[in-house]
Amino acid sequence: MSNQAWLNAQAVCDARIQDRGLMYGDGFFTTMLCYQQRLTNWSAHWHRLHTSAQRLGFPALDQQQVLSQLAPALAESEESAVIKLVITRGQGSGYAPPTAISYHDLNFIVVRSPAPAYSHTSRSGLKLILCKTPVSSNPVLAGIKHLNRLDNVLARAEVVKAGADEGVMLDAAGLLVSGTQSNLVLVKGKHLMTPRLDSAGVSGTCLASLPQALKQAGFGYQWQQAQLTLADLDQADAAFMCNAVRGVQAVQSFQSRNFNLKLIQPINQAWLNYLQNDYLLFS
Repeated sequence: MSNQAWLNAQAVCDARIQDRGLMYGDGFFTTMLCYQQRLTNWSAHWHRLHTSAQRLGFPALDQQQVLSQLAPALAESEESAVIKLVITRGQGSGYAPPTAISYHDLNFIVVRSPAPAYSHTSRSGLKLILCKTPVSSNPVLAGIKHLNRLDNVLARAEVVKAGADEGVMLDAAGLLVSGTQSNLVLVKGKHLMTPRLDSAGVSGTCLASLPQALKQAGFGYQWQQAQLTLADLDQADAAFMCNAVRGVQAVQSFQSRNFNLKLIQPINQAWLNYLQNDYLLFS
């Protein structure tokens, strides 16, 4: 008997139904901001893709081949757009990954969508809640933006239900990890503190490049990755969330605490200046 599949009770013969990304979350992705056919912060995105493939045991990626997958979406992109690239291990059933696969066995899924519009949160800051959904801890997968993102899905639903802008996520031990769709950075004096991501969470491309952006702007901030708690957040002078699409967003409030928005303005400007000089141009 050959393999058969049904989609919404309709028989289908599309082999993509057997994609391992759909079946097992066997893949990874990155989400990029594109402006005038420029892929912003491409160096950090490429590092993420290359590292993810290596850590998950995928065939080595070739940068030019990956860019060829992105080319059609970029050629027709709007003034500003979001480009999402998903790479899966291709087809195959059973948990054991197929052996001896090559680059050509992988599936590349590219989705282009409009960039988010400028919103009130860019001016007034984000209102955060504490999410009840914890982040799953797994040192083997920590840092990778893999396709198993149910923690974030459930936590994001909490944010929407509460009418908030973003949510703070903890691990099972009560340590700060991240937001539902962004990394968290605390400002205390000249120190920028961000949660360690060696057991849980995603190493964001904005977070990875921001130290260099601030250095180029002449700021003397000292970066620190540490085990942080809610008490550290409460005691911070200011806080911001960051990701590839929305950049640097100041936190206005969390629970009963209000934060200094003005401290984040120069950090945000330094990031915007950095993006103007770190991009890959398609033409």
